[in-house]
Amino acid sequence: MSDRAAVSLILVQGPVSDRTPGAMRGAAALARALAERHGLAVEAFGEPDAAPRDERWEAALRRARPLLEAVAARLARGLAAGERMVVVAGRCASSLATLPRFAAAHPGLGVVWFDAHGDFHTPQSTPTGYLGGMVLGAATGLWESGLGAGLDPRRLVMVGARDLDPTELPLIEAQGVRRVPPGPDLPARLRAALPGEGPLLVHVDWDVLDPAAFPAEYKVPGGLRPAELRACLAALAATGRVVGLEAAEFDAPDDPHATAIAAAIGAEVLRPVVERLLAP
Repeated sequence: MSDRAAVSLILVQGPVSDRTPGAMRGAAALARALAERHGLAVEAFGEPDAAPRDERWEAALRRARPLLEAVAARLARGLAAGERMVVVAGRCASSLATLPRFAAAHPGLGVVWFDAHGDFHTPQSTPTGYLGGMVLGAATGLWESGLGAGLDPRRLVMVGARDLDPTELPLIEAQGVRRVPPGPDLPARLRAALPGEGPLLVHVDWDVLDPAAFPAEYKVPGGLRPAELRACLAALAATGRVVGLEAAEFDAPDDPHATAIAAAIGAEVLRPVVERLLAP
């Protein structure tokens, strides 16, 4: 009998509102690093050599829909079978497919969203039309993506957000989203902000880190240090409530050696949560 829980490592490597090719490479590198470290097999979805495009959300969603539907179906099957899921994606927009599946499988789900941005826009509020900035708006039912919703915004905790649009912040506040800004004693403040009891999904957008510490497309000063993020993830793992993990937006540099180093750092940062998911 195995002394580990069944954990599936899902790689979303096709373009989902990608404007540069680096995140597709980064997702594949991080998935490989996690697989090697934890003895997991990578299950890949999408073609990483597909050309990125700078397009508005309608076109991006239309192009990505077959990929997102395939990922959603895989998660639904796995979660129904009791698998624990780790999803590594190029872009946060992939969570349009995953968040509703996690919410359906785990009633009362709380989501801890590490990100420099809010990703809480709707088609009416977005100043840029970028699909990746609308993920949580869709998951909480503020707009219809066609991929589902089901996330209670009052059980959403944004950690490290420091670049919120003026049209986005009123939505976040009106919906009762919890926010934990960067600063001292972050793990303790995060624990205090968690919603009651119930399962937790952890989502890491690597731009939550300071841009000097990790490669991401969006460079927002004042972010977390890798050790600080790891401490937060260890605190979440220690609650025993984490049921899934997502990581996105590692914009791999052109140098393969630099990419491998960054992937190893990312895998180490995520290790407390992955080990918790692997625990029986």
